[in-house]
Amino acid sequence: MVSATSKKAYFEIQAEGITQEQELEIFAYIYAGGPPVTRKEISKDTGIDAGSVAGRVNSLVKNGYLIECEKRTCKITGRTAGTLRSK
Repeated sequence: MVSATSKKAYFEIQAEGITQEQELEIFAYIYAGGPPVTRKEISKDTGIDAGSVAGRVNSLVKNGYLIECEKRTCKITGRTAGTLRSK
């Protein structure tokens, strides 16, 4: 269950436009080309917190801007993870 303070913080961040800025930054990073990337790689390369990356990526996938690709070993964690690319 999500706490009331977490929900409040999310809506404050959304109202300030931070989520849109992060979505644009993530989309631009992936759209620039290169092989599909994991969420952790996006976080490391953009400097956006991993939790924020997950939320923004989910929104971009849901709205059809990114697609999930094959799984491979993440360069950051060394674990198998799903990758993403732009449509």
